[in-house]
Amino acid sequence: MPHTGLFILLFLVIHLLNFTFSGAEPGEELLSQVVKTFHTPRFLVLYPVLIVLLGIHISHGFQSAFQTLGVENSGYSKVIRAVGIAVSILFTLGFALIPVLVYLFYNAGGR
Repeated sequence: MPHTGLFILLFLVIHLLNFTFSGAEPGEELLSQVVKTFHTPRFLVLYPVLIVLLGIHISHGFQSAFQTLGVENSGYSKVIRAVGIAVSILFTLGFALIPVLVYLFYNAGGR
């Protein structure tokens, strides 16, 4: 958890710098900022990698949350683990596809 937590902090800083504090003009659409960012090769590769690390972190965190709540017995732990892995895979695939789909379906100059 501490190692993936550091990568999540890195992801959060990168995400905020690119989409919240980007210095974009006030009238600029978020979509144009997203398209511009994901047409940069380093972000096209870096975002999915960081999302995979986030998925690993979410999987462990999901299971740990139930352990913290006291739902820790052999009957439930397998189900909780399976659901945690399934949820993290769905989130990971969904969010990791965003940069790839933006790159494939939007031109760097706009829509």
